[in-house]
Amino acid sequence: MMGLHPCSVVEDNTIAMAEVEQLLRKGGYCAVGEIGIDLYWDKTWLVQQQDVFRQQVRWAKELDLPMT
Repeated sequence: MMGLHPCSVVEDNTIAMAEVEQLLRKGGYCAVGEIGIDLYWDKTWLVQQQDVFRQQVRWAKELDLPMT
């Protein structure tokens, strides 16, 4: 699996998301994950978590990969 875990989301995720996209498009992954929204530890980056989650859902649909 390849994805940006919600606990790794910060204010600016541009570089991390570019790397995730590049790796997903290379192929060889069975799923996009572990993704989602995690507010257990910290709610600081909720908006960023939502944006990152939505983008990863789009990639999963585009690449026909399940999400975990």
